[in-house]
Amino acid sequence: MTFKKIVVVVAVFFLPVSFAAAYQQNPQPKEPAITQAVDLPAPKEVPSELPPATTGDVLALTRQVLETSQSHSQRSHDYLRNIFYALGFIAAGLGFFGFREIKSVLKPYKDKLEAMTLAHDEKIKAISEAHDAALKKQAEEVNVLKREHEEAMAEQLASIEALKGEHELAMTEQLDSITKLRDEHEQAMTTQIEEFVNLSQLNAKALVVASTIWKYIGVDNPDEDQLREAVRLADSSIPAEDIHKLDAFLAGVLLIRKAYAQKRLGDFEGAFESASRAVNINGDGSKNFWVSNTACYAALAGRPDECFMYLERALRTDPASRDRVQKDPDLDRVRDDPRFNNIFA
Repeated sequence: MTFKKIVVVVAVFFLPVSFAAAYQQNPQPKEPAITQAVDLPAPKEVPSELPPATTGDVLALTRQVLETSQSHSQRSHDYLRNIFYALGFIAAGLGFFGFREIKSVLKPYKDKLEAMTLAHDEKIKAISEAHDAALKKQAEEVNVLKREHEEAMAEQLASIEALKGEHELAMTEQLDSITKLRDEHEQAMTTQIEEFVNLSQLNAKALVVASTIWKYIGVDNPDEDQLREAVRLADSSIPAEDIHKLDAFLAGVLLIRKAYAQKRLGDFEGAFESASRAVNINGDGSKNFWVSNTACYAALAGRPDECFMYLERALRTDPASRDRVQKDPDLDRVRDDPRFNNIFA
């Protein structure tokens, strides 16, 4: 007999027994016995049809009724107790001997439940194996992707390092180039500043020299010493190779004034060279009388071709100067040349 059977038998057997014991422990209360006579007051009115009775008769009847009631109550109690005992034994027997039948009835359901449980376990096992296989496959794929990603990252890092090296090299070269350009620019700026300062000083000196020369030649009939001093100042103060560095107009003024002094001293060739240089430096910006004076100096120097070239230029730029130029005595040496009449015709 298994533990389950014992539990069932004990439970089924002791259930009715416990009810019977409880009923036996709580019997019906007994009425108190009447041991002595009690004087009861007589009723005020007694029906005429009832026979008269004594107090002793009433007490005897009451005692008989109580005893009969107690006897019936005790028999009922014993009867119910025996019924509970019988039911307990019957239930215990049925529980013991019917357990096998119940077990045989429940066996198909138990087998079915066990088969369902086994199938469920197998299904869970299959699902678990499939899940594990899927997880393993995914883990392998993740590892492959991880390796590919790491390789790609390594390649990118290598490429970045290479680009970084190239960029640093290019930056270094650019910085070197910028430094070189900066040095060259600073050197050029320094040179330009020096040239500007020198040119400014040279122009200031030329302006002073031109003003001084004018003091010598601007008077009526300057003497030879004044004229020679003017030429000397022009030659000594501004070297011939630096004339082109001066402001064009200032250089033209200085050369024209020097040419005038040379012409008054009789140095017609020097006068022509100084005046033609002043015109060439200023180009179309030359004053008209500079051009006409150059033509006159060319005529005095015996250069008729250069004379007519500058005459045509002077008349072309300022036709109103025709009469003044035509009457200039410095052109007397070329008046007989046919080209003179053609120009002033």
